[in-house]
Amino acid sequence: MSATYVLGDNLYINLTNKCTCNCDFCIRHTTDHVAESDSLWYKGDEPAKEDVLTEILARDLAIYDEIVFCGFGEPTCRLDDLIWISKQLKKKKVKNRIRVNTNGHASLYAGKDVSKLFKKCVDIVSVSLNAPDPVKYDNICHSKYGAGGFFGMLDFAASVKFYVPEVVFTIVDTMPKADQDACQELADSLKIPLRIRHYTENYDD
Repeated sequence: MSATYVLGDNLYINLTNKCTCNCDFCIRHTTDHVAESDSLWYKGDEPAKEDVLTEILARDLAIYDEIVFCGFGEPTCRLDDLIWISKQLKKKKVKNRIRVNTNGHASLYAGKDVSKLFKKCVDIVSVSLNAPDPVKYDNICHSKYGAGGFFGMLDFAASVKFYVPEVVFTIVDTMPKADQDACQELADSLKIPLRIRHYTENYDD
């Protein structure tokens, strides 16, 4: 089973199936793959970090814009391995930008502030904002931390922006316009750009 798959111009890394949320809009509810990938559900042990690195380096990385940690789980649930792989790629002077798509619960999951670990090995952190307040967030994301997941996510985003070149919030366009506007205000207050992405149940198109 492959740990990597291609979507658009980027190479994606499916590092884990673990997640601290069970979001209503997650594509895991409707499919087992993305685009032309194999099933992204691991049937046995998740791949060792060394095997993931080998698989990445076996690709022609020159044809991809970014290497993205994102799959059927929250990549920061394997934060040590994520950071190790990213550092190895930087040591090999790969030219691709390295992005982490995350729910922002890395520090909550680790039980301490881990934002500094992203320094000099990750170029972009994309944080799923998903809602403008803790109640709506919990109703949508069903975080294992309850409404506290909302505040932990905001704290992580506000902290990690001091260690990586680019941090962005994302929401899906199915959100009511009033909530989109409230998310924009929240993002502006933290001086973090907001990207509204189109919702799709799969990425075959």
